[in-house]
Amino acid sequence: MKKLFLFGVAAMTASVLISSCKKSDPVSIVGRWNMVDQVYTSNGISDTTIASQGDYADFRADGKLILGNNLTPSDTSAYSISNSKLYITYSNGGGNDTLQIQSLTLNSLKLYQADPANNSSWTINMSR
Repeated sequence: MKKLFLFGVAAMTASVLISSCKKSDPVSIVGRWNMVDQVYTSNGISDTTIASQGDYADFRADGKLILGNNLTPSDTSAYSISNSKLYITYSNGGGNDTLQIQSLTLNSLKLYQADPANNSSWTINMSR
């Protein structure tokens, strides 16, 4: 009886270990994200701007970033990601940006950009 009990405990332990070792699919930035708001902070004072309804960012698998409003693209840029940083090269002559990916889940994306020279920062919140 004791052997049967120990076998049962061992089987249950192995089952828990195997199921807890399954890897989940990594969350991807690829896809359409709806802009929620932008928070601009300067000298410790924050100002939140709620995004217009329909503002979006569409990160394509081919490295293109399409920004738009109400399904109308306004800019197609290039992006890449490395070490939790999002690098954007704007096609309209707007230069480049580097943003820190602060959080990325299935349904939310939070980007951050600091400007130490002006003692300011931007936080951009998006949802799917």
